[in-house]
Amino acid sequence: MKNTENRINGKGDILFRKQKKNGTDFMKIYIAGKITGDENYYEKFLEAELRLEHDGHTVINAARLPLGLKPMDYMHICFAMIEVADAVCLLPDCEDRL
Repeated sequence: MKNTENRINGKGDILFRKQKKNGTDFMKIYIAGKITGDENYYEKFLEAELRLEHDGHTVINAARLPLGLKPMDYMHICFAMIEVADAVCLLPDCEDRL
């Protein structure tokens, strides 16, 4: 099936690649963006989560993980989350985290 770029809002600041699964547009979508060093990360991730859920998607949100884990623990968990996702929603600052 053909991949298409989709924009969650009119500004186009939240992007993800989409591929239909089993004839439906509803997917499991992982939200990727900067968390470390961003005091407002939770609000930013929550806004994206609410928009995606409004469109009927199941959202996998790393910002909802518990506090207090080691950085490597978060990485292992996030890789597993990405593995089960159908698509990844890239927040505008996603590249800042690399």
